[in-house]
Amino acid sequence: MAVKILVTGAAGYIGKALIPRLSDTGNEIFAVVRQSAQAEKAGFAATVTIVQSDLGSPEACNNLCRGMDVIIHLAGMAHANGDVITHRRESLEPLRRMAEAAVRNGVGKFIYISSVKAQWPEHSAYGKIRKEAEHLLLTLFRNGLLNVCVLRPCMVYGRDMKGNLRALLRLFSKRWLPFSIKSGATFGMISRSDCCRAIVCAVENEKLAGKCWSLNDGRQYTLNGITSMVREHLGYSMPRLILPRSLIYTAAWLSEKISPITGWGFGIGTCRTIYEESFDADNAFGEITGFTPQDSFTQALPELLSPFGS
Repeated sequence: MAVKILVTGAAGYIGKALIPRLSDTGNEIFAVVRQSAQAEKAGFAATVTIVQSDLGSPEACNNLCRGMDVIIHLAGMAHANGDVITHRRESLEPLRRMAEAAVRNGVGKFIYISSVKAQWPEHSAYGKIRKEAEHLLLTLFRNGLLNVCVLRPCMVYGRDMKGNLRALLRLFSKRWLPFSIKSGATFGMISRSDCCRAIVCAVENEKLAGKCWSLNDGRQYTLNGITSMVREHLGYSMPRLILPRSLIYTAAWLSEKISPITGWGFGIGTCRTIYEESFDADNAFGEITGFTPQDSFTQALPELLSPFGS
């Protein structure tokens, strides 16, 4: 019997890649978008039911959840900049409305796509709100109200990606790069394709309830390592000048001040990612589900660098 799966944020970076994979499972897929044009641009299959909604009211969320077996919640702000008030309005409150509607309608499983940033809620409004969202859902689970699974993807890379990684690759791919940044902090990554495969595994697995699970490719990366990887691939030498940490933080502070005008995403949160957050690779999700990452960042590098003329 086909399962009814509702995906919020379906036109986002992960959502538009996830929908085709879910469609291949033979289940009934309902893709929630804010505007119908987003679905047209994403090119979803005709078998996917498009639902236009902004999750702006309990009534809207109640209509979305009615009759659904699984909710995959991707909707929300997808970047680390912004203040707590904005992140709470755009991410936490819609999640709360969806979770409460899921409880009222007896939804069988609620999968929340959080972020590794929830491990460091003190570093950014984004991480703080993601952590609060996780706490809200896990409280519902502990109270026996909702079957919840929380997934924490690390930095997601792939074609058409945005955010800090894209900005860094653009910078590192410049032939005459005048400087580099030195940091021993480690971070995790996962390809968009592998991330979507993992989410499908979560839909099909019943042993993940009530916990947070890291989604990563099993490797640890450093900023210096990524810089070297890019420069070696392009045949460029490493820059000799290393910018001091204090200067990077000052630049980030100034960038945040003028970001309403420039739209730049570089800020203090990015600095904390670079210098203060250390990620430990965790394969607990794979041990439970049998999931094994198939993609390699090294192999993906040529495609990731192609938008920069490399």
